[in-house]
Amino acid sequence: MTLKDFIFDDTNHLIGLQQHAFFGKSVFLILVTKNFLIGLELNKSLSVENTPTLWAQATPEKNTPRGSFSNPYSYLKEKYVRAVEKKYLFDQSIQSISSRNFRIDRIDIENVHYEPVKIAGFDYPHEGRLHIRYKKRDKTSRGSRTKHEASFIILGEQKAAEIARYITKQPAEEMAL
Repeated sequence: MTLKDFIFDDTNHLIGLQQHAFFGKSVFLILVTKNFLIGLELNKSLSVENTPTLWAQATPEKNTPRGSFSNPYSYLKEKYVRAVEKKYLFDQSIQSISSRNFRIDRIDIENVHYEPVKIAGFDYPHEGRLHIRYKKRDKTSRGSRTKHEASFIILGEQKAAEIARYITKQPAEEMAL
């Protein structure tokens, strides 16, 4: 499956900002599939763009104009979207585009915590923070797993609480819905 093949709805993806190093920021599109969370770095800074993307057709219900800080899709840069839109999402080819791209097996997720509290001093519209705690295979030792946490500021207007609940559902529960 490629990004163009992914069927978007309100709870199977989110757009979040991850802060790293001292001033580093990356905007991720995080896809929630049956077995994985797939994070695609689609902006290397916190900025908005008003050019149409593949989401113009995929999300017609998002009537907030592109270029608006309230529209989470405005934070995604067209050139990064074009670089990944035809890549196969379930192998490591997405990491060849950006080393920050990731794939987390949902079985390895231990906890998802959503904080709806607005962040003081953060002037962009946001829905709080989402913390994902998971186990990751250690590349240096065979089969051992270490604990990691990824935190994202949920940009714009999104259904963050519903997305957090959806991530914590086990794949078997989704099949029953």
